Amino acid sequence: MVTVTFTGVTSAVVRRLGATCVIVSLLSTAIHGQANLPGLTANPDRNALMMDAGNLRNIEFYVNSSLATSINSLLDRLSRAESTILNLTTRLEAAESALLLNTNNISDLQQNSSSLAAVQNTLQWKTNSVNWTAGNTSIRLTDAITNQTSYMQSTNNILASTNMSLQALNDTSVTVHQELQNVSTNLGSLTDLHRMLNASVMNMSAMCSRTCGCQNPCPAQSTPVFGYTGSNRGIYADGRASTANYLSRNFASLPSASMPGSFTEFTVEFWMNDQNPSTSRYDLYPVSYSTAHVSGGSSNALLVNARSLALDSTIYYQKYLNLFVGNRELAECSATIKVTRDWHHYAFVYKRLSTLIANVSIFVDGEAVVDRCVANIQSATSGGVVAGRGNLVLFQEQDAHGGSFDAAQALTGMIDEFRLWTVARTAAQIFQYFTVRGPFTPITSLVGAWSFENNVSSYPPGNDFVASGTTSYVPFMTQPPNVNGCGWC
Repeated sequence: MVTVTFTGVTSAVVRRLGATCVIVSLLSTAIHGQANLPGLTANPDRNALMMDAGNLRNIEFYVNSSLATSINSLLDRLSRAESTILNLTTRLEAAESALLLNTNNISDLQQNSSSLAAVQNTLQWKTNSVNWTAGNTSIRLTDAITNQTSYMQSTNNILASTNMSLQALNDTSVTVHQELQNVSTNLGSLTDLHRMLNASVMNMSAMCSRTCGCQNPCPAQSTPVFGYTGSNRGIYADGRASTANYLSRNFASLPSASMPGSFTEFTVEFWMNDQNPSTSRYDLYPVSYSTAHVSGGSSNALLVNARSLALDSTIYYQKYLNLFVGNRELAECSATIKVTRDWHHYAFVYKRLSTLIANVSIFVDGEAVVDRCVANIQSATSGGVVAGRGNLVLFQEQDAHGGSFDAAQALTGMIDEFRLWTVARTAAQIFQYFTVRGPFTPITSLVGAWSFENNVSSYPPGNDFVASGTTSYVPFMTQPPNVNGCGWC
């Protein structure tokens, strides 16, 4: 706190006031005759004294007026001085507070300076440590780079040696591939030889027919065909002549026990004698199963393709085999084979493994021509799951549920021993039963087996086909009809 005294100013003012009062008192005394003014002598002349008294009064009035004016002026100046002093006092107090604050700030700055010095010392220590570490790391990194360079050089040498080995292996692979091609060619020759032997048997059968005088019906056989005794017949339809000729079975009209609500695997197998191959390619769909009547179904929920290609001769022709599931053609699991114009057993096996892939196998006369091929079913409807209780058609292909047939896609020929399973049969089971009518082991998941012995009845009973248009039952023999003018011999 700043304390200001007014001693000097007050003393000066008091001194001037005191002197003025003495002068006024002396003048008043002189005027009234109570005292002699210094330097004045008594005048015996009364008039002169009265004049002096009047002058003195004027002087007194003037002095009083001047004194009052001076006093007021001094008091005003004193008041302003006091205000100025008070203002200065306030400013001094503010300055004192600011000085005190600055003093505290200076103290804080001094402390911060000490802390900063400590931080600088710490930073210097860490800088020295980092410099030392960097130097040490640089040395170690240089050593590591040197070692890595040596390792890379060694690796490059190994890679070069490996490339040489791979080149040698590739050369060996080319040689092995060539050998495999030779083996494949030899196997093809053996297959052709097998087909030629089969054709020779057919020609011998035709010669037998001519020897029999081309009688119709032919004489009873002395030996059974495929172990069958007595009557052994299949069903014939000319699907290409008319789309009205076909067999169908609508499972939706049967008890639910006749077929499950859906299935993820199946086996379709049958004997077929395709009687209308030509010199050019044509489509052939002997089996068509539609589920387009249910949500998420399709007209090609299950479709067997046995497309015929150009004839190689009057005996052989090419056949392209594959499956459609959920409107998707599983073309990656197809097979092109050479067969004779005769009866052959075909089996198509499907097993869904996930929503993405399935296994497909195709068998011809008990032998696998496609073995557990992995098919892409991503784009198949219902993720490759086949809905049950659909419509099954033989000899025609359904472009809509139960109809929209196209004669250019139909079968003209014969089918026998048709079987539908809702399980993927094994290769051993296919081979064991493809020449046997039954009974089957196990019978689980068998939707139906149709032998077409002068009827369209099924086993188990209840799943009979319905024949439409013109169909006929024909003997199951090795020779097609009307060969050399003969009948079924």
